[in-house]
Amino acid sequence: MRFSTESTGAAILRRRKVKRRGARTIFAVCLLAVQACVIPLDSAGQITAAASPSPIDVIKEYWKMETNGGRLTSDVWYRATAFFIRSHIRPPTLTLHVVRDSSLDTFEITARTDTWAEVTLNTNEIGLLDHSLRLKILPRVGPHGLELLRGPYIPFHVVLTTRHWEFRPDGTLGSEITSSPQWLLDCTENEFWVNKAAAVRYVTDARNTTADPAIKKNADDTLATLAKLH
Repeated sequence: MRFSTESTGAAILRRRKVKRRGARTIFAVCLLAVQACVIPLDSAGQITAAASPSPIDVIKEYWKMETNGGRLTSDVWYRATAFFIRSHIRPPTLTLHVVRDSSLDTFEITARTDTWAEVTLNTNEIGLLDHSLRLKILPRVGPHGLELLRGPYIPFHVVLTTRHWEFRPDGTLGSEITSSPQWLLDCTENEFWVNKAAAVRYVTDARNTTADPAIKKNADDTLATLAKLH
């Protein structure tokens, strides 16, 4: 077995572009601190995936977890970090992208090497839910009156690796873990995506626990809007 060594002393700032319907574009920014690592290679100098799930399978499983509310609370955030090479603490406030029915979303490999892949999915976004439980519905009509049927297209980057860093429940980065080769997301996603059912649960729970009348009203308005969507 031969080994390949890669090292750097600086952090890499990655910008992931989310392609939206029409001309509107947003960016998701994630910070991946890269440390020196030694990656085992086979006799041809390549990491072998063996029985590891494919990049599309990994993103499908991640997307199912994510859109069902798999990162909305601190305890499930910790468990969800198993999908990433590295992770960080959960943001104190959340803005959620609400999608209609994530089970209908499509997945495609749009770039690939032996140890890296870009998987792009196409979803159907309803709107944005902010920290005060207000839902902003995205327009369904684009330039020149054209109806926008689905979107956006979201690219995810995964790496075939034998190493990842544990993230502890107390919010600290743990020790490096060596495992058999597996496809992992290369950085923590700072964009949150939930399906309509998960959004209803989240808003209902938040409404029932807050004492702020304004937030309660926003929650009632949002739940009424979601109930009208099919």
